Amino acid sequence: MLLGFIAAYLVALPKTKALGIPRTPHCWMCSCSLCSGGFAGARMRYVWENWWLFSHNPDGRRGRWATALANAADFDSGGMVWYGGMMLASGAIMAYAWRTRLPILALGDALAPSVILGLGIGRIGCFVNGCCYGAPTDLPWGVAAPYTLPHGVVCHVHPTQLYESAACWRSSAGLSWLWPRHRCRARWAPPPASPTAAGGSSTKACAATSTR
Repeated sequence: MLLGFIAAYLVALPKTKALGIPRTPHCWMCSCSLCSGGFAGARMRYVWENWWLFSHNPDGRRGRWATALANAADFDSGGMVWYGGMMLASGAIMAYAWRTRLPILALGDALAPSVILGLGIGRIGCFVNGCCYGAPTDLPWGVAAPYTLPHGVVCHVHPTQLYESAACWRSSAGLSWLWPRHRCRARWAPPPASPTAAGGSSTKACAATSTR
């Protein structure tokens, strides 16, 4: 997942530069919003879908709220849903873009190839971890089922993680090709200086001129 974020950031840099968006602080802040919102949203969605596992003890009795929340915040135990991360990260990016007057539509066009690329890299992690696998298959490229089977039973499943990785990389390449041809042409302009700051700058300039 970390490699996906890094690759997405590097791919997005030239596009944000073309929009006139400086690397610091805006590119860094957008990256932080994506990372924090992505991790938190993915975990929250997983906890929401599997709340019974967090709110009940192994014997089926309802557990304490403090224990459930602590288990939900335990990222090391695993369990994330990409759609939740996408939703929260998108909201964080739009909120930051609105606050700093970044062109939201143009920023979305610039980030779309990076997001799809990061998803494709993340699915490689799913394949290595043995989650998000497909249905059983007899095709020659099927992989051994990552779940426990009775002794002597052999089952192969579709490597849907690799299918999605290939589709994501192809989509990212296509969006990168389309971006300079059909992107939103809006550019970021720094906010105008306040009248007080402008007046102070003019006063300093006049003072410096009069002392020469």
